[in-house]
Amino acid sequence: MAVRQIASNYIWSRERGFEAHPVATVDATGRITACRLVADPDREPFTEFFSGVLVGGFPVAYREVFREMMTSQEKGLDALLRENITGEGCVVVISGLDYGTMSLTPRSEIMRIV
Repeated sequence: MAVRQIASNYIWSRERGFEAHPVATVDATGRITACRLVADPDREPFTEFFSGVLVGGFPVAYREVFREMMTSQEKGLDALLRENITGEGCVVVISGLDYGTMSLTPRSEIMRIV
């Protein structure tokens, strides 16, 4: 698997929280190795775009962890991610959010990217 450029509406990291309009470099092992913020990430050449919040280091058992997160929606996505992200794992996109409050909704979904 080659290095991939992945863009989304937001990216989340423990250090910086949510940042808008990222283009992330993801290596062959599934680690986000670099990230830059651009005005129109969906227009970057040779870049895949996924709507939602890009999250690296999500536990490999991402479906089970996400089901648990959905039962605690009142906490807000930042708090839920801080409780569940280990730093080792896979890259996912969480979509179907309330972007005004950055929280999960009954329509939220998760998709493993790498």
